[in-house]
Amino acid sequence: MTVPEFDFEAGFKRLAEALAGQAGALPFTAQMHEFAMAQSGLPAKQFYGEPEALVRGALSAARDFGFDLPNLGWDVYNIEAEALGQRVVYFDDLTPACDNAAPLIAEAADLARLKPPDPETAGRMPHVLETLGRYRELTGHPAEAGCCAPFTCVCQLMGFEKVVRHMFRNPAFLKEVLSFVTEEVIAPYVKTLLAAFPETPSVAAADALSSLPFLSEDMQAEYSIPYIERLRELVGDRVAVNNWWGDAHARDLDTYLESKLRISPRLLKCQDPDLDKVGPEAVRKFAVARDVTLVLGVDNNLLHKGPVAEIESRIERYLQAGDGARFVLYFCNLGAQTPVEHVHAAVAAVRRYRGDGNG
Repeated sequence: MTVPEFDFEAGFKRLAEALAGQAGALPFTAQMHEFAMAQSGLPAKQFYGEPEALVRGALSAARDFGFDLPNLGWDVYNIEAEALGQRVVYFDDLTPACDNAAPLIAEAADLARLKPPDPETAGRMPHVLETLGRYRELTGHPAEAGCCAPFTCVCQLMGFEKVVRHMFRNPAFLKEVLSFVTEEVIAPYVKTLLAAFPETPSVAAADALSSLPFLSEDMQAEYSIPYIERLRELVGDRVAVNNWWGDAHARDLDTYLESKLRISPRLLKCQDPDLDKVGPEAVRKFAVARDVTLVLGVDNNLLHKGPVAEIESRIERYLQAGDGARFVLYFCNLGAQTPVEHVHAAVAAVRRYRGDGNG
């Protein structure tokens, strides 16, 4: 048996125990591709454009800072839009972004001109396939795959403000675009990922722009949830959206959490700043009652700005709330400018408060 170059076996074991409901497992991970890019010293265009650079950067950062599990993130919001022809802009120390000043779709004629991209040749879709393969080779484990969810993908192609305007002026056209993106772009792409990596445990469909208060709960119900559910019908239930935030803006917390379970039936993620406002105890109670995995996310602004004492206090509270549940702790979006001493302090706090005997 080949020994993988990057050994995260203890972390993967801890995750399996947590998902099985074993008390005290309490694994942690982080969204940290920007942070990994900074640690690698590579420019963004190379880091996000070369699978080897991205994978090694992510794995090296996770190993060097002592994370339980490596999180293989990339600029997942751009891939499908770029494959359709949307221009992507690169920055020195930030995630690349679609150029919303030059939207690909402004009217029906623009939509009619678009052809569904070939996932094996279009844009960086092939790079994602290579990235997932390299992760498996270097760790011995399949990576979580990713895609952009329908609503946010349409915003990448049209611009968020114009999408909202179409909700009131031309909802039929907006729904036509949503259907095209769901059925002709995202679904074939995800099917290709799953065909290449059938052991992939999940596909995280990123959908930040559907969150409260960007959309109202009524808008979510009409323009987001149905297309996520359609995507799951087309490609299977490993696809889920678990990055909606805005829990603190909900009319009723439990009702909103139920909506989140419609698009992520087996995993409930709640993150700061909403989590700190509604309280991890309330979210834990909801998750345990429905027997779903709970992910609690620590504020990226807190991790960036500190102070260390508050970072430690937040981590202690969330670990206490998750203990005894099917639970994962998550550091939200470590950025290129996140101080390394704050990351070291956060990792040490996890180990201390869960009783590792070090940190």
